[in-house]
Amino acid sequence: MDPPGLLPPVAAAPPPPVPPPAPSRPVTRSQTGSLKPVDRLGFPAPSAHVTVTSTITPIPGNYRSALADPQWRAAMADEYQALIDDTWHLGPRTPTSRCQRCDGQVDL
Repeated sequence: MDPPGLLPPVAAAPPPPVPPPAPSRPVTRSQTGSLKPVDRLGFPAPSAHVTVTSTITPIPGNYRSALADPQWRAAMADEYQALIDDTWHLGPRTPTSRCQRCDGQVDL
């Protein structure tokens, strides 16, 4: 038993918490949420001009199902028109140019 007037021994304080280990790879600004879009050459950020006007349709399995979907049909028409308008430019044939006749058959 302890003699009167003596205080019991004080327990040692717990050790301070161990700091977490350093991450094994760098933390990006995207992960921390501090990523800001950069305005280059006056173009808006990609998310600023993208608007959702309709629901997303699944990728069709074949050509007929793509034609049955109005969104896919409109997208195909836009792509086709872009090919027609911006891909080929027909001009007059020069006297030195040689043209190859094609009857729909290719002989290899």
